[in-house]
Amino acid sequence: MRRQTLLPRRDFLALGAAATAAALLPGRAFAQTPTGVKLHGLSAFGDLKYKPDFAHFDYVNVDAPQGGTFNFQPFNWVANQTPLTFSTLNSFVPKGDAPQRTEMCFDALMVRALDEPDAVYGLIADGVTISDDRNGFTFSLRPQARFHDGTPLTAEDAAFTFKLLKDKGHPDYSLSLTHLEDAVAVDAHTLELKFSGKQASRTILNVVQMPILSKAFYTANPFDSSQMNPPLGSSAYKIGRWSAGAWIEYERVADYWGNDLPVNRGQNNFQRIRIESYQNRNAAFEAFKKGEILYREESVSRVWATGYDFPAVTAGKVVKHEFPAEKVPSMQATAVNQRREQFRDSRVRQAIALCFDFEWTRRNFFYGSYERSQSCFEKSDFRAEGVPSPQELTLLEPLRDQIPPETFGEAVT
Repeated sequence: MRRQTLLPRRDFLALGAAATAAALLPGRAFAQTPTGVKLHGLSAFGDLKYKPDFAHFDYVNVDAPQGGTFNFQPFNWVANQTPLTFSTLNSFVPKGDAPQRTEMCFDALMVRALDEPDAVYGLIADGVTISDDRNGFTFSLRPQARFHDGTPLTAEDAAFTFKLLKDKGHPDYSLSLTHLEDAVAVDAHTLELKFSGKQASRTILNVVQMPILSKAFYTANPFDSSQMNPPLGSSAYKIGRWSAGAWIEYERVADYWGNDLPVNRGQNNFQRIRIESYQNRNAAFEAFKKGEILYREESVSRVWATGYDFPAVTAGKVVKHEFPAEKVPSMQATAVNQRREQFRDSRVRQAIALCFDFEWTRRNFFYGSYERSQSCFEKSDFRAEGVPSPQELTLLEPLRDQIPPETFGEAVT
C-alpha cells in the first residue's frame, strides 16, 4: 500500500478516512484553513460543504413528525458504556458500566455533519478562531446556551470540562487531551484551548465533539462511577425513567435551547428513546423478533444469512435491508504493532498477511459476507489505485530512497 499508516482504531472509525489521512500529513492538515478569522466550522482540509448561513443539513427532513417512543439496540457505544447492564449514570469516567447513549444528554462545542467525512460545525460555539501557530483555538460561545435546569452554560463550564476530562476522564476523552496545555475562560462566552504543538492535526476534531459538563453539578457531586443520580445535561434529551441494569429512557426536552440551530433542525424527533440492556446476544435477538426492539443492526454474518426467516419478516413487519456504502465505513482488522522489534521488518508483516486466506474464510465461515479492504482508506478518494499519477510522483520522487520501491508500481491488492 502506498500510504503507510498507524491508525488508532477509535480515531479511524470516529472521524473517517479523510480526517485520518490529514493526521498523517504533518504541516498539511488544516494548512488551507485561515488563521485569525472566525470560522463557522472546521475541516482537516479546509473545505466545508455548508456555508455560514446554511439552514439545516441536507440529509434531514425539517418537516418530520415528532413524538412517539423509539426502542432500539445501539450498535456501538463509547467510553465506559455497555449494552449488557449499567451501574452508573456517569459515562465519562474509566470505571463502572454506564448505559448506552447518555452522551445524547450533553451538547458539545461543535457537531459532525454526517454527509462529510470530517467536517464539524458550531453547536454551543457559533465560531472558532485558529491562532497563527495553529496550536490555539478561541471559541465564541452562544449566550443562549443553557443547562436543563435553566442555568447558563458558560466558558467556565467548558474550561472546567476539558481539565476534568484530561485529569480524570475515560481514555476515550483523556487521550485526545494529552497535549492540551490549558483551557481558559476569557469571559463568560469566550473559551481558549491551548495545545503544546505535539498534538496530531486532527486532535481538535475530537476535542470539539466532547460533551460539555456542568461545573456546578460536578462540584456538588463526585466525578466517579458511584453516581446513579442523573447528571445535569444541556442537549435535546435528558434522562427520564430507568431501572438499574435493565433499561433507560431518554426524554425529549421541550424547551431545549438549541432546537432552532441549523445543526439541529429536523433532528431529535422522537419524544422518548428507550434502550434495553441484554446480557445475552440471543436474548436481544429474540426481543427484536417479538417486536420489543424496533431497530437492530446485525453484526454476525451467520445470523444475517440464516436467522432472519422468522414470521415477522415473511409478514413484512420486519424490513431487512443492506446498505451498500457509508460515508464513514467501519472495518474489522488486525493491527501489527510495528513498535515491536519482531514486527519491524516489512517482510515479516507481509508473511503474516499471507497466512490469512480471506477468500476461503469468507466462503466457509462468513456465508459470503464482507468484502476485503485493499486500503486503510477503502471507499474514499484516498485509496491508492493503479500507478502513481504525475502529481503523486512529484511528491514521491524526492523520497525514493526512503520508501519501498513498490510505492512506484501498481497499488498492492
